[in-house]
Amino acid sequence: MSLIIDIESCGTLREAIEQLSEDRPEIGFKGRGTPVRFSRHLEDGLCLTRDANGVTISYGRPSDALRGIGVLLGGEEWGEKFHQVSQFTTVGAMLDLSRNGVMKVVAIKQLVRMISLMGYNTLFLYMEDVYEVDNEPLFGNSRGAYSKEELREIDQYCLLFGIVAIPCVQTLGHMEQIFQWPQYSSINDTANVMLVGEERTYQLIGNMLDTLATCFSTRRIHIGMDEAHGLARGVYLDKHGYVRSSDVFTEHLERVNGLCKQRGLQPMIWSDMYFRMGSATHDYYDLDAHIRPEAREAIPSDVQLVYWDYYHTDPDFYRTYIDRHRQLGKEPLFAAGAWTWGRFWTHHPRAFATISASLAAAKEKSLKEVFLTHWGDDGTECLPGSLLPALQYFAELTYSDSVSEQQLANRFFGTCSKSWSVYSSLSGIDAVPGDKTPYENVANFSKWILWHDPILNFLDMDIPDSMEDHFAELSLKFAEFEGTDLEVRFIKELTATLRAKCQIHSKIRYLYQSRDVDGLQELRSGPLGLVQTGVANLNELHRRIWHDYFKPFGWEILERRYAGLLARLKHLDDLLSRLPESFPRIAEFEGPGKAVYANTKKNDLYLIYARTASSTVRN
Repeated sequence: MSLIIDIESCGTLREAIEQLSEDRPEIGFKGRGTPVRFSRHLEDGLCLTRDANGVTISYGRPSDALRGIGVLLGGEEWGEKFHQVSQFTTVGAMLDLSRNGVMKVVAIKQLVRMISLMGYNTLFLYMEDVYEVDNEPLFGNSRGAYSKEELREIDQYCLLFGIVAIPCVQTLGHMEQIFQWPQYSSINDTANVMLVGEERTYQLIGNMLDTLATCFSTRRIHIGMDEAHGLARGVYLDKHGYVRSSDVFTEHLERVNGLCKQRGLQPMIWSDMYFRMGSATHDYYDLDAHIRPEAREAIPSDVQLVYWDYYHTDPDFYRTYIDRHRQLGKEPLFAAGAWTWGRFWTHHPRAFATISASLAAAKEKSLKEVFLTHWGDDGTECLPGSLLPALQYFAELTYSDSVSEQQLANRFFGTCSKSWSVYSSLSGIDAVPGDKTPYENVANFSKWILWHDPILNFLDMDIPDSMEDHFAELSLKFAEFEGTDLEVRFIKELTATLRAKCQIHSKIRYLYQSRDVDGLQELRSGPLGLVQTGVANLNELHRRIWHDYFKPFGWEILERRYAGLLARLKHLDDLLSRLPESFPRIAEFEGPGKAVYANTKKNDLYLIYARTASSTVRN
C-alpha cells in the first residue's frame, strides 16, 4: 500500500516519517496513494479510521502513531476502524553490543526505523566496555567502542521516533574484557567481578557514569550487577577475610547508587543476585530461596529491579516471581529473551513460547514496563536479521492478547518489508525431530555440528541419527525461498553444508575401521568436497553480513573459526588422499566412538564453539 502523508498534520512526527520514507518507497508526501492524516487526541493507543478522504491515525504517543503506519504498510484488511492500546508504558528492546559484535550506528538507525513501526518506545543499549571513557584509555581497547559523538547520535536519532535510548552497562560483574589489561588488575576480585571497596573501582565507575550522563537524554540508566559469581571470594577474601556476599553486594550498590545520584541518574539493576544469594543452590529461579529481611530492607528505595526470565513457558511461574519481586518492595521491569544466543538463527519457537507466557502473566499482574533482550553469547554468530520476527511477535503481544499468523505476516511485511513465512521458517535448523515439541527444544545443532572437528570427531555418538535427513529436508524446503537476501542465503548454504558434514561424522570412523578404501574415497570426493566448498561460501557470506551490520572489531574471532575449520577439512582431505596407496594408521580414527553426553537427550544438546572445535579445554 502506498501512503501519502499529510505533512501539516504530522507535527513532531514529520522528521521521523521523512526518515522512514528514505528506505520505504511506499511512504510519500505527494502523488498517488492512500491519504494519511494524524490526530494526537487519544490519551493512549492508536485508532485508524477510514473515510472518503483517506485514513486518519489518532494516537496517544509517537510510538502509537508510527505503529499505525506499520499496520497500514502491511496492507491487512481492518474494515473502517482499527483500535489498539498497549497495557505497558514501556515497550522496549535491548541490543547486546558487547558479545563480540558492536553494531554500526547506521545499522542501529535502520533497526530503530523498523521497531518504531512495531510500536516500540524504548531501546536499551547493552554495553559492557564498548564505549569510550575519559581518563580510561584502555576501556574498550580494540573492541570497537562507541565514541561520545556516536552515542549522542544514537540517542538523538531515537528521540525522533519517540524512542528513549537507555544505556545498559555493568558496574560489578561481566567485566572480564577490561581485566585482560594489566592496568585494571588492581580492581579484579574474581574472573569477571570488580573488587568491592577499592577506591580505584569507584573512580572507574564514576568515569563511566560521567560519559553516559553526558551522552544520553534520559536520566534512567541500567547499571547491571547480575551474575557476579564468586563475589568477595577472590582477592576480596584475601584482603578482608570472610564477609557475606549479600553484605558486600549491599555495600557496593550503595556506593554506586550514590555515584548515580551525584550525576542525577536513576539506576536500575538486574534482580538475580538477591535471589541467588538467598538460594542454597545459587539458583535465580529457586522457589525455596529465602532473602534475609535485612538484605531486603537494604535495597535502596530509588533503585529499580529488573526481573529477567527467558526460560519458562508456564505463566504461573512468571506470576509467582512477579509477586516475589513485589515482596521486595519493588515494582519490577520485566525482561524476556529472544533466544538469539549460541546459534546462527533466532530460535523462534522457544522465543514465542516464553514471550507469550511471560507477557500473559505481566498483563495479569498489571506490570507497566517490559522489554525483549537480545544476547550474543559465544561470538554473536546469530544473524541480526533473524531477531526481527521475535521483536515483531513481542510487540504484537504488548498491544493485544493474541495474534494470528496472517496478522504477523502482514505486520512483519509492513515493518520490515520481509516475508514472515521465510524468516520464521529458517529457525527450523534447530527444531530437531524428537520427543520434544519445537518450543521445548533448546539444542543448537546447526552451530556445533558445523564447528565440530571433523578428524577428532569426538562427539560423533552425540549427533542424532536423524540429523542428516533433517538437514536434507530443510535444504529442499529452503531452496524454494527466492531472493538475494544474504542472511537467507547463508542459512540455505548452512543446511546443505550440514547435511554433508553429518555424513562425514557418521561414516568416517566406521569406514576407516572396516578398511573400506572405496567408501572413504567416496566420502572424500562427495561429502568432504561439498563441506569444504560450503564452509568457504559460509565464510564469505558471513563476512559480508558482519560488515553490513557491525564494526570490524570482533570479526577476527569468527574468521579464525572458519579458517580453523577449513584447515582441519584440508588436513582430513590430505589424510584420505594417501589411503589408495597404503593404509597408514590414523590415530584419531582408532577406537570406538563414545557418547560424551549420554545422560542428555540427543535432541536437546546445546554446546558452545570451544566445546566442539577441540577435545582440549585449554593448553
